[in-house]
Amino acid sequence: MAARIFHLTSHTDLKRLQETGELRPASLETQGFVHCCFLHQIQGVVERFFGDARGLVLLDLGYPHELGVDVRCEPAPDSSLHFPHVFGPLALEWVRDWWDLDDALDRARLPQPLRRERLQQRMELMALERGYDWYDHPEGPLFVETHRDEHRTSGHWLFRPGAISAFHRVLNNEELWIAQRGALLVHELDPDGTHRVHRLGLETAAGEVPVLAIRRGTLQAAELPPGEPFAFGTNVCAPAFDFGQFELPPRAELLERFPGHQALIGRLTHG
Repeated sequence: MAARIFHLTSHTDLKRLQETGELRPASLETQGFVHCCFLHQIQGVVERFFGDARGLVLLDLGYPHELGVDVRCEPAPDSSLHFPHVFGPLALEWVRDWWDLDDALDRARLPQPLRRERLQQRMELMALERGYDWYDHPEGPLFVETHRDEHRTSGHWLFRPGAISAFHRVLNNEELWIAQRGALLVHELDPDGTHRVHRLGLETAAGEVPVLAIRRGTLQAAELPPGEPFAFGTNVCAPAFDFGQFELPPRAELLERFPGHQALIGRLTHG
């Protein structure tokens, strides 16, 4: 996860954190982890779980890979939403900033710096959406071809929330995925069922790679990581891409071939 994470707490717990250097919410004892959320989830968490509670404080904990503890993005019960869970006490040194949510006229609104950040993300996405003559690629994301000759093709892709690149094969060429904004999880499935996940992105400190080569004929798919608002980049195919050499296997076929990957295939195929 390269997206920043946040924790909602009380003034009392913030004071305890400042005095002792760490915070151990009750969930750490009862569930083994501390509940956190991503930027785009804050308003929903406030409204759903805190109601009219007063004295609420929002902590910016920064990036998970910088914390030095296990952070996992896991599904909420009875929901398709995934939230970051911190498996250890929160350290004061992690807190980049904090805001008193009671200072806002509307408690469900984000603090001003975070509102600006969300607005900037939306404006970047809108500029990309308007900047190209996109079409819906059969795999799932928006795509536009920008170059074609007898040797190669290239084009841009844009993943918005909820978009996937469904499992597919390109039979006649090797494919380069190049990240330019945001991050993607790119999956490979070998014929023997071996599953590999690559994190495509520009945050090398978080284990991301900016360029990824996928061998011809490899079963591949891609999705936005939890917390990522969108992702933009380029694909290059050599020799030139040909839809006659493109396969999009149906979900039923893949489930039969790879029974050990039902959840993965269910998530990254079109029904």
